[in-house]
Amino acid sequence: MTKRGRLIAFSCVGTALLALVAFRVGPRRGPEVEAMPEAPRLRCELEAGQTRAFRMVVTPSDAEGDRPALTAELHLRTLTGPSGPTRAAQVAGLIVPTQDVEGADQLREPFLMTVNDKCRFERFAFNEATSATQASMIEGTVRLFEVVGGDTRSPSWELLQRDVNGEFFARYERDAFSATTLDFTRTSSDYHEAEARGITIQQRRFDAAGRFDAAFGWVTRVAGSTLHRVQLGGGPTEVGVRFELERSDASAPLGLPGSMDVALFRWNSDHAPDAVAPPEMIGGMTRAAVVALDSDALGARALELWNASENPAHEDVYQLMLAWVREHPGGGAGLLDAIRAGELDPRLESMAFLVLGMADTEESRQALAGALTDGELSAMNRQRAALALGTNATPTLSSLAALREAARQTGDSVDEIVTRGTMMRAAGGLGRDSAPDEVREEARAYIRELATSDDVETRVAGLDAAGNAGTEALLDVVQAGFEDARPVVRSSAYNALRDMPRDLIQPVITDALQHEAHGDVRRALVSAAYTNATASARPYVDPLLAQAAVETLATTSDEGARMATIGLAGLAAPRSPEVRAALARWLEQETDPSVIQALGRHLSVAEARAALARGQGTRTP
Repeated sequence: MTKRGRLIAFSCVGTALLALVAFRVGPRRGPEVEAMPEAPRLRCELEAGQTRAFRMVVTPSDAEGDRPALTAELHLRTLTGPSGPTRAAQVAGLIVPTQDVEGADQLREPFLMTVNDKCRFERFAFNEATSATQASMIEGTVRLFEVVGGDTRSPSWELLQRDVNGEFFARYERDAFSATTLDFTRTSSDYHEAEARGITIQQRRFDAAGRFDAAFGWVTRVAGSTLHRVQLGGGPTEVGVRFELERSDASAPLGLPGSMDVALFRWNSDHAPDAVAPPEMIGGMTRAAVVALDSDALGARALELWNASENPAHEDVYQLMLAWVREHPGGGAGLLDAIRAGELDPRLESMAFLVLGMADTEESRQALAGALTDGELSAMNRQRAALALGTNATPTLSSLAALREAARQTGDSVDEIVTRGTMMRAAGGLGRDSAPDEVREEARAYIRELATSDDVETRVAGLDAAGNAGTEALLDVVQAGFEDARPVVRSSAYNALRDMPRDLIQPVITDALQHEAHGDVRRALVSAAYTNATASARPYVDPLLAQAAVETLATTSDEGARMATIGLAGLAAPRSPEVRAALARWLEQETDPSVIQALGRHLSVAEARAALARGQGTRTP
């Protein structure tokens, strides 16, 4: 492996440490019986102004053997106190290498991360000068030492963690503990494979052991090793890392960021994606020839490609119209003129609004804003314009203002009510965490206004908009909807949880399933949990949530809710014998063939066939 290949590979194999441990000590024999001591809770102490230092050693290896060990000091400074639903704080960090080895200079850039009170590293931020390779190396190195808290009363547990490539499962077991310290061991219990910069990486092992000190409010030591299989074009190479971390008394260096430096950093999610070169040949035409077409010729050529295409996504049609809207003078307005005049085949209208939203130009945004109140356009096309504007890659205040004003101007017919709701919901996309600060805050204020309205249709639209924003910053208005007497409001409120952090929403949904009786609301609960769980490359459902969902099957008559419940529980069944057993018990009494087949997908074909034979005699799944 070349020097550059090793550097890239090692930048991709940082993973995270999970949580805690200590087996429970039983009562002593004798005349006096002492109460069993409680293991300390693994919770990070996040008090603004605190600094911590650690000595770390990272030793990479590959097929050629061990590489020189990197020794460094890791310094952390808590900048803010914990806040929000996950009790997260901003923590600044700086790695200071103490030995000059290959790759050491790549780690010298400062960073920020949000750390919640369970010690999970939620996200990382870097300044503009930090390259993507540096950011990946720093995050991967720091995640080697991540320890996430679990229920320390349990002898073992599994949690989902992530490294710079994706997510994986890790199993934790308690070792010895005292009143303030908790020892743990961790083994990776599942693998993942990911693509990063043209390299295929498969995690094979990530084992660790360490100690958490509640008095210190952080881990005081962690040691372990990772093993990844890396494909770099030729044969696979196994890349390993041994790592050690130990508390240090070193003083904070001058380069460690303070609270005044936060504005210099950008969170990973806020970085623009890498640019993709546009195609030069589109549907048999050069890009220049496409841009030179007039609107009539564009519509005719787009229809030809549409009719000839066997691709369900009609990629050639999309690229043809996108190039024209982006580069033809007045392309956005011209495309809308063609729709108004009936010159564009109706089959292409949905694609046209998709293109106007994806073009991401000021002219295309202005065209969409004008379309919102254009009486010559159908209600459906005005709704398409709203969705395209709300999901535009560049959220702007003018886009938000256009959506608000257009919603205000709508009438009271059925079509107009639907259109108004679509416009309100579209504003949610402008309130996402990645939106510019001023746009995000204005959009969230509008969403709060809608979600607290006395009008039920407006309130539901506002809750749906909060769900489209996908941020826990709006959790307070969403939670208010949980207690509403109207099922439609509760359904929208629970559905709005779908894009919020998994650790936050799964306990909420577990609790709600235990008391919510309405079928539509149950469907919203399990659908939100299922959508949230499957948004990850490694879907994860807490067994407690899965069991709570299965227990509702007996009193759930809504077919959609039943199927969603089975799908949700099925995600947990391979890793939870209790959940699998609950599904198997339900299969024994189920008579509906479609439900039996759904259960069989998560159990076995043999079990499903047996159930069908009992009730039908002839059907097979």
